Amino acid sequence: LRLVAAVHDVTEMRRAAQAIQDSEARLRLATEAAGIGIWDYDIKTGTSVWSDNMWTIRGLQPHPGMLSASMAEQLAIVVPEDHQVLTDIWDRLATPDESYGYAYRVRLPGGEIRILRGIGRRLTDAAGAPSRLVGVIADVTEVRTAAQRIQASETRLRLATEAADIGIWDINLVTGERVISPCMWRMFGMEPREGAPAREDLLLVVLPQDHAILRRA
Repeated sequence: LRLVAAVHDVTEMRRAAQAIQDSEARLRLATEAAGIGIWDYDIKTGTSVWSDNMWTIRGLQPHPGMLSASMAEQLAIVVPEDHQVLTDIWDRLATPDESYGYAYRVRLPGGEIRILRGIGRRLTDAAGAPSRLVGVIADVTEVRTAAQRIQASETRLRLATEAADIGIWDINLVTGERVISPCMWRMFGMEPREGAPAREDLLLVVLPQDHAILRRA
C-alpha cells in the first residue's frame, strides 16, 4: 500500500570518517618509519591497545585475540633495576593533561639490552573525568650509545690535551661563535670561562711585533 522512508544527509559524517581514516593511515606510516610504538589505555574499561611496533620494540609476539601484553609480561623483559620506572608510570600519569617522560631498559629474547624512551599523557572526557592514558615509545639505544661515545671521546681528548699542555680553538665560520679550551685561556694568562676572548683582549697580551701574525691568522 505504501513505502515509508526517512532520508538523512550523511555527507559531512562520511567526510569526517574519511579524514580520520586518512589521518590514522598517515600516523601509522610515520610511526612505522620512525620505529615508534603507540599505546592507548582506556581507564573506564581497563582495555589497553598496542600498535604493532609496541610488540616489535619489546621483542614480544602478539597474542591472538589480545590487544596488548600484560604487566607481568612487560616486567619479565625489563631489567630488574628499572622495574620501579615502569610501575611508576601509571602513578606519574595521575596528573591530568600533563606529559610525562620516562626511560627504561629491556632485555630481548636473545639477551641484548635495549633502552626504551617514552612519553605518556592522561586525557579527560567532555565532563573533565579521566578517560584514557596514551603515549608513544621508541628504541633510543643507538642514540644513547652514540652520545656516550662522544662524551667518552671528548673526555679522552681533554685529558690528552691537558697532559700535553695543548690548547684547542674552534671558530664557527657560519655563526661566528668562538670557543677555546681551558688550556688556551691559561696560555694567555686568563682564567678559563665560556666562549673565547675578544680579539682586542688577545692583542693586549700578544707582543706588539707579533700583532700582524695574529691578524693574519
